[in-house]
Amino acid sequence: MTHGLGAVLGWLFTFALLGLAWASGKRAESRVELARVWLALLSLGAFRSPLAPPYVALSLLWLLSLLAGEIRGRTSRALAVVVAWLLIMGTPPLSGASEFFVSTLGQIAGLAACGWALRGQRGTPSETPATALPAPL
Repeated sequence: MTHGLGAVLGWLFTFALLGLAWASGKRAESRVELARVWLALLSLGAFRSPLAPPYVALSLLWLLSLLAGEIRGRTSRALAVVVAWLLIMGTPPLSGASEFFVSTLGQIAGLAACGWALRGQRGTPSETPATALPAPL
């Protein structure tokens, strides 16, 4: 990939991220959901950097801790959070293609966690008055 193509793709990613911010921000109905959206957007924005993995992991783990509230007894979601957490945390340094493969899986898990957060809750959310967003004046 040339430098020019990388710059164009970076700006296309930025514009797509702005569109996601606009669409997801309008759907957020609670403070927790709004926090999930912001953490997902910040993590996705950090992926634009060529040296993203060292500092993106912290925001992704924080996002996973907020997404864990959606598990509610569902084994598949609990397993997804645990596997994503382990993949994002990474492994000790490996060599060659195995390190590339494992780190790519961690980045895919991070992107999936961001997608889960931006998708929002499905069904009937059971929000308490303490987490609901205040009505606009």
